[in-house]
Amino acid sequence: MKSGTPNCLIVTDGRQGNRNQAIGFAEAINNIRPLNYSETSLENLRIFNKLPTYLQYILNKIFKIHKIKDQNVNIAIGCGRHAIAHLIDLKEKNPNIYTIYIQDPKYKNNNFDLIIAPQHDDLKGKNIISMIGPPNRITKNLLKIKSQKFSKKINDFPAPRATICIGGNSKNHKLTKENHFNHIQVFKSLIKQNFSIFITTSRRTPKWVMEEYKELSDEYESVWGYFGKGENPYYAFLEKSDIILVTEDSANMVTEAASVGGKVFTLPVSGGTKKFKELNRVLKNRCNISYFNGDFNTNNYKPLKETHLIATKFWLRYDKYQSRSKFC
Repeated sequence: MKSGTPNCLIVTDGRQGNRNQAIGFAEAINNIRPLNYSETSLENLRIFNKLPTYLQYILNKIFKIHKIKDQNVNIAIGCGRHAIAHLIDLKEKNPNIYTIYIQDPKYKNNNFDLIIAPQHDDLKGKNIISMIGPPNRITKNLLKIKSQKFSKKINDFPAPRATICIGGNSKNHKLTKENHFNHIQVFKSLIKQNFSIFITTSRRTPKWVMEEYKELSDEYESVWGYFGKGENPYYAFLEKSDIILVTEDSANMVTEAASVGGKVFTLPVSGGTKKFKELNRVLKNRCNISYFNGDFNTNNYKPLKETHLIATKFWLRYDKYQSRSKFC
């Protein structure tokens, strides 16, 4: 095995969901053994990004649309479809770089040293490790650190506390007016039960939905809403809440909530796929997560630590890879 602390490059398209997965995995690796990691976000070229992966790869190879320096990089972590061509390019330039892709690449799995994919994608192969949901950044230590700067304001919102995480429209889901009406009824029932409520929305949340939550946040002193401006209290919300309610359109949000270890419930959103239904089934069995029906009495469970477990498996594979490379 080669000596020294490995240098890791994180490659994403800059979207927060993809960044959180890649950074979360890098942090989990670093928590086990020291790692120097840095991040590069690919420039958002809309026409290029809409092309199939193989065309992105060919065009990037010919025209060098995205130039990523591979100086002193030992490990490269990519997340999001637009990172695929660039991971392959890095590997071709320097075969010693250990490349990791997070999610299902849906493009020549053998191009990567390691693929980390959710169980519900049902990928098989020697270079594939599956986990419940995607990687995330949630650890007790991170929640504690991130919460400290909001502790004074959090204390203005007495227990019991509930966090409501609202997603929105995606390729497979649509947040309808009926969905929204039902979510608002849940909100009002929590208010009647004297809950303090923390609300977060995402970039996919329809504007009309966000505007109503802003109005509710202004109307009730017991409500704190974060809508994308200023420092994000998301991790503080998660740590300090007695219950967490998450719209079912986001695998990221629901697995992050399950990684906290509290009582978690989902809120319905129209649409969905077999993969999402399978994730919901696994989380119900593992973490007692189901649709919120007004009943807070659920069995306790151990928080998900999938990202840490996968990071442990990574180091075992990486050490074997380094041992083989030394004799090549």
